[in-house]
Amino acid sequence: MNFTFWKKLKALILFNFIFQIICRNRWKFLAQFLVISYLSVHVSLQPYVVKLIIEALSINPVFSNIIIPILCYISLELLFNFISRIYDYLCLQLYPTIKTEVIAYATEIVSHHEHAFFQNEFSGSIANKIKELSRGVNDTLKILFDRFFHFFLTLIIASYTLMQIHPLLSFTLIIYTLFVIIISVFFNKNIRVYSRTFSEANSQVTGAIVDRFINILSIKLFRTYVNEAKELDMNLKIAKRKEKVLRWYILKVIFLQGIMTTFMIGVSLLILSFSAQDHSISVGDFALVLTLSISITNIILSFSQDISYFSECFGQVSQGVSLLERKRKAQDISNAKNLLVTRGKIEFSQVYFSHISGMPLFNNQSIVIPGGQKVGLVGYSGNGKSTFLNLILRLFDLDSGEILIDGQDISLISQESLHRAITVIPQEATLFHRSILENIRYGCLNASDEEITQAAKKAAAHEFIMSLPSGYSTLVGERGIKLSGGERQRIAIARAFLKGSPILLLDEATSALDSVTEGLIKESLSTLMKGKTVIAIAHRLSTLFKMDRILVIDQGKVVEDGTFKKLFQSNGIFHKLCSTQVLA
Repeated sequence: MNFTFWKKLKALILFNFIFQIICRNRWKFLAQFLVISYLSVHVSLQPYVVKLIIEALSINPVFSNIIIPILCYISLELLFNFISRIYDYLCLQLYPTIKTEVIAYATEIVSHHEHAFFQNEFSGSIANKIKELSRGVNDTLKILFDRFFHFFLTLIIASYTLMQIHPLLSFTLIIYTLFVIIISVFFNKNIRVYSRTFSEANSQVTGAIVDRFINILSIKLFRTYVNEAKELDMNLKIAKRKEKVLRWYILKVIFLQGIMTTFMIGVSLLILSFSAQDHSISVGDFALVLTLSISITNIILSFSQDISYFSECFGQVSQGVSLLERKRKAQDISNAKNLLVTRGKIEFSQVYFSHISGMPLFNNQSIVIPGGQKVGLVGYSGNGKSTFLNLILRLFDLDSGEILIDGQDISLISQESLHRAITVIPQEATLFHRSILENIRYGCLNASDEEITQAAKKAAAHEFIMSLPSGYSTLVGERGIKLSGGERQRIAIARAFLKGSPILLLDEATSALDSVTEGLIKESLSTLMKGKTVIAIAHRLSTLFKMDRILVIDQGKVVEDGTFKKLFQSNGIFHKLCSTQVLA
């Protein structure tokens, strides 16, 4: 019962998503309706004009008798061509717009998912699902408002036309159509399942390819081309197998529908033959029925294939919408206020947090960092240092307890204002595949070129930037691959200078720098830290000397707290870390 409820809820979310797109483009869809209405009428109108021409020829084959029906036929063809081009123009205006809207909307929604989501998913797989969602929505709407509407309106008009000639012809057409729809709907469930599994397998292939290229240097250095080829081949075989299952199933459905179509045309010909014997229909009627039957059966066959394709597209859309409907954690409350930083005081109050249920990383942790204090964070790897910073940034929500900044619970304030107040320099700075100027400007989007240059100078980045062929206009490559680790880090530090937030978090910010470069920016970092609350995960002793206080974290607990000199003399964990230079 519960499963059925969630299945219905998921379908409701999906239809609501599509309905919103329709509403935003309602006038374009209305115009398309009008055009398709004429095209549906044309399917029956054209054979009727052919009937008039044949009957005119059979009665009196003189030019004056047939010229008007012929002119009508030519006019209809010209009108049909004109209306068809209007239809093409409307599609040109409508569907590319929808595609871009879906991609923009889905990307925006997914971008706000919790941090853990992106840690557990292939970036390439996410991008592929969004792309499939846009294509699926496009094709789903096209089938719904083009093919299905066109089909049903054409069927109604054709049935009425055939009824005027012989009721049995109309009855045969309706029965045949019902059988085709029933068969299509009956097999539709399996097609949708096969389509969804194939779409998922296809996304895995894309994700594996992207992951391979992201880690291409590791592949080159470890010479694991054969192993990676086997890994990709395994994913490709799974995708190929699932696609074959889908295509073969659709092929069997189409074959069955083809047999029914042959039977329907045969029955129509028999009815015509018997009716012709008692002269109840004319030669023109015979031509009309035969022409219309061929046209309508082609449309019905196309419709049956559209039902199968609709299921496939619906599966793509359903998979894509599953990205959007994920329950998002760390969301702003409805009346979230902006963070007001006065001193920059940070307080952990009885914080309980676990990445995995039942395995707490922080258990009833409380700590106070006064505003303006410079705190070093040290400890062995995997004991919660980076998580400590991530919780302040609210990349994860607490299981219980509070984190306060100047007395304000960060779960009750807007994340936008929280992140404006905090600057982070990560351990590994990743850059956009854009120019250096644009990457530094990310710290303050309205900064002038002069302000960017000054920030780069403070970060000891200006000289190496100017030595590049295009200077600040140099493209850095995907994730900044064209620059060294130290150069990328200096770009990140320049961003921090530009942003100028009152709270500064350093996640081993100088770990990628050589000793000479580190010496160059020491003074700059000191300037950057003035008047700010600073928490720095430290790897090198040199970054801890000027810290007001050092916290040693072990298994999610602050086990040592004091100045550098005090902790070094205590002969505890910090002393061991300093002695061995194994600072995490």
